[in-house]
Amino acid sequence: MGWTYYTASAYKNGKIDRLAECRYEFGKSPEWGIILKDALVGTTYYAAIKLTKTEKVFALVALTATDKRDFGYKDMDETMHPFYYDCPIGILKLLSPTDNESAKTWREKCYERHEIKKKLNKAKKIQITLPDNFNGYYYAPGETVKLERYKRGRWVDRNKRVAFKQNDVIYYGFIILE
Repeated sequence: MGWTYYTASAYKNGKIDRLAECRYEFGKSPEWGIILKDALVGTTYYAAIKLTKTEKVFALVALTATDKRDFGYKDMDETMHPFYYDCPIGILKLLSPTDNESAKTWREKCYERHEIKKKLNKAKKIQITLPDNFNGYYYAPGETVKLERYKRGRWVDRNKRVAFKQNDVIYYGFIILE
């Protein structure tokens, strides 16, 4: 499956409004399905879609991109096990029970991600070990780094004045020190 691009029609503050574009694109066929709840997390769109014929509710995940005046998306549903786990809890709670193993695993990973974020949000100091394939200027692969909470979901190594994004910290794995 590839990407779909078209000339955007929704703008906010001079930029393409990704959420409005997704709502238009995925909500334009009410005879097929209805958006019950949706959210844009970063550049990824999540929605609980209720199928009109069966009344079942499934998760839609769409990666979004912009290119000048064009809006693009790559849509997937939970049965494809998209490797994007930031689906809001409110959307997950609306989903119908499923027998699909990929969808079950995806949902579990989303809930796990929320638990990890809760733990991380309570921490003041953490320690991460960089992966063996880490390619950075300030650190060697496999190096252990102590970080302190900074701002806007970032963590900082005060000695080297290097900040790490929350998603990177989660990806690397962390130990709470304080």
